[in-house]
Amino acid sequence: MGKYSLEAVTRLDASSNFALGKVWGVFPSVGAGWVVSKENFFKDNVEFINFLKLRASYGIVGNSSIDAWLWKERYRVDVSGYLYNNTLQGGLNPDRIPNPDISWESKRTFNAGLEMAMWRDKITFNIDVFQNHGYDMFDKGADASFPAFAGLCSSRG
Repeated sequence: MGKYSLEAVTRLDASSNFALGKVWGVFPSVGAGWVVSKENFFKDNVEFINFLKLRASYGIVGNSSIDAWLWKERYRVDVSGYLYNNTLQGGLNPDRIPNPDISWESKRTFNAGLEMAMWRDKITFNIDVFQNHGYDMFDKGADASFPAFAGLCSSRG
């Protein structure tokens, strides 16, 4: 009769940006709606509202838009970076500290809404409230102000 709606979706995505075991992400969502204006108790008692619908949805969405291969060690060639026997020597420097735990960024979303039409659609009204909560978000951390390495020195006296 078109009074109720229920929808469930699950998305399964893969990304080569992540290490084995973290490649796949599962993102479910569910939504429901109720057209109150089709119920007899409403139609018989409220004449000026010709359409009233309540709806809500909840889901998780994922994001893999991060730099690739951050889970893997990488090095860069430094042709004159080391002093050995009073001569500069070439070598390899770590380019990134690997993080094998990097995985999907996720966001929980909740949405609730009301749709209404009154006086034979002369006035329509929609209202939505929502909340987004991000978690497992990725922060590169290091920048020019806070490098991802430190040099430590100890001396014995």
